[in-house]
Amino acid sequence: MRTATALHGCITISSNPDFLQKWHRAMEQWRTVDTGTKDITVWLQSAEGKLSTARNTLDPTEADALYKELEVSLRQHQGDVTRMNSAGEEILQGTSALTAHRLRDKLELINHRWKVLCAEVLTRQKRSMKENSVEPSEFTTEMDDLFSWIDEAENILASSLRPDLHYLEALLEKIKVGHVSYVVGVESDLRQHRESPPTPSTASWLEFDKSVSELRDWLRLLEHMLRSQKVAVGDLKDIEQMRTKQMVSLSLVCVEQYDRGGRHAGMSTN
Repeated sequence: MRTATALHGCITISSNPDFLQKWHRAMEQWRTVDTGTKDITVWLQSAEGKLSTARNTLDPTEADALYKELEVSLRQHQGDVTRMNSAGEEILQGTSALTAHRLRDKLELINHRWKVLCAEVLTRQKRSMKENSVEPSEFTTEMDDLFSWIDEAENILASSLRPDLHYLEALLEKIKVGHVSYVVGVESDLRQHRESPPTPSTASWLEFDKSVSELRDWLRLLEHMLRSQKVAVGDLKDIEQMRTKQMVSLSLVCVEQYDRGGRHAGMSTN
């Protein structure tokens, strides 16, 4: 009799749509955290090795190349870190105290290593530009701000928790105001660049110009998704793919711009 009752309970639970949805969501979040922590840990070990080589090498050219490689790679992995943290925060709110403690320690260690790596690479980047009398361009600064609040938006979209209404409205306002000012600023830089003599990086700037147009359309779509708060798994994958594409494209152009600025500074001193 007890066996029959237990079996009936299992059948009832398994046929409950809400329970199944929560269970699948929990499994998805655990897979995201498990895969994310493993992949990011492996990448961090490799990146920290390159950073150590860059610190100790006597070849300035090798050091510059390694730092630039790390800078681009950091931008490429920002989405992975954001996704891992988002899934981790969701798990922490519904798991046991012991499991939460272990998971929090693991996430904090990874995030600490990530922040240390970011801080050193960005500090080196700023010092290098200062030594070459090259100031970071306006669009590069705006790009960093843009990526920051796109990560914030994706964090909201990836979470099953309903965000605070005022917080969501503020985020939408950032998109309406932020993406317009960003695209206008970048297009202004592009117009100035077109008026200057052709350089070996012209092809990259044309590709960047195309990316800006795609970015404008994509941000409108992101705003619509945030308004509706009805985002399917496929939508999230599309967002991440587009975000990764934009980050790689913009980052590579920035690296080329630093190279170009450094060459101009070197020519001016000769």
